[in-house]
Amino acid sequence: MNNRQTGNAYEQMAAEYLQKKGMIILDRNFRRGRNGEIDIVGRDGKYLVFVEVKYRSGTAKGNAAEAVTISKQRKICSVADYYRCLHNYNDNTWVRYDVVAIQGEKIQWIPNAFHIIIAQEVRDMYQLIRSKHGDKNSIQQRQAGELEYLVFPKLEETGVVKHLFTTRTGGVSSGIYATMNLSFSRGDDPLNVMENYRRIGEVLETDPEHMVASRQTHTTNIHAVTEKDCGNGIGRASSYEDIDGLVTDVPGIALVTYYADCVPLYFVDPVHRAIGLAHSGWRGTVAGMAACMVLYMQEHFHSRPEELVTAIGPSICADCYEIGEDVAEQFRGHFPEKVLQKGKTPGKYQLDLWQANRSILLNAGVLPEHIAVTDVCTCHNPEYLFSHRASHGQRGNLAAFLMLKNNS
Repeated sequence: MNNRQTGNAYEQMAAEYLQKKGMIILDRNFRRGRNGEIDIVGRDGKYLVFVEVKYRSGTAKGNAAEAVTISKQRKICSVADYYRCLHNYNDNTWVRYDVVAIQGEKIQWIPNAFHIIIAQEVRDMYQLIRSKHGDKNSIQQRQAGELEYLVFPKLEETGVVKHLFTTRTGGVSSGIYATMNLSFSRGDDPLNVMENYRRIGEVLETDPEHMVASRQTHTTNIHAVTEKDCGNGIGRASSYEDIDGLVTDVPGIALVTYYADCVPLYFVDPVHRAIGLAHSGWRGTVAGMAACMVLYMQEHFHSRPEELVTAIGPSICADCYEIGEDVAEQFRGHFPEKVLQKGKTPGKYQLDLWQANRSILLNAGVLPEHIAVTDVCTCHNPEYLFSHRASHGQRGNLAAFLMLKNNS
């Protein structure tokens, strides 16, 4: 048999195996021109399932499942999106990406396979692409099992907080949400999202019931979190709207804000033991969200700007963030010249949100040595971090977590 005949034979074997397990086969060898192929499309309960079949006669060339590389996963997801569009499946359809690995005579069915494979590849292979902008190595990678996350040593050195910024690794979500999606509102299976929160909670030594999420709409509105807010937006529906900043002085409550290119802002007051997290896209930056947070913490916790320790987290860098004249005009004259540079395209500009927010913090009284500026761009690292611009909106959400340690 030639390669095509061999492939068909093992795909037939896989289809028969899945049918015996209760899957309804909807399609076979669905192609989108030269862009790729889905071996099997099926229905398994509520899930629309896209199945990749891989065969190895032995183990000399490695495990069959390992042949589904990140590049292959991307092609499968792209063709799957085309299939959903062609067959009128909406964004609320529950989607899963499986692998059937045939190793000699052994058949292994791996539901939600991509999150396992991505986690393995990232753990072994991924090297962060660092931006020339920002502070070199101001942010570090850490690992807990399959879960990789990012931390700022400057915040750790305060000794009063636990914090992290998520990556795409170590979760259970699949497809465009693979694997550590923290958003309940983008179409992911909510059970998977909740499991992702549980895994983050293990790292922070807390649980979703003691987390409080923002309700971001690009405002400068800030909410002071207390014990009654626990679980807001995660374990239960949020009790507030239009909140892009969270602050608290209550130990043991993890503040949570969301990202996929916008700027995370961390605030720690080690003297008065208070913290804050804020979401700042270009609208929030123009409106001075960072300064609003400093002022709010002054008024509510008696924080002094010079005592605050801050961090500007992973987000889109100046090289990737091209804007038009309408946005540029709102920055021009209000920020240092280096924040707005001539674009790569005529009539466009490159916007440096990192330096814009650093400028706001400095003007608000935060000391230069108390500001850590990331050198990690979401758009440069789309396999490791969700990026709205890099994915054209087909993505999950990253999250920033910040929690005061309990007094001891």
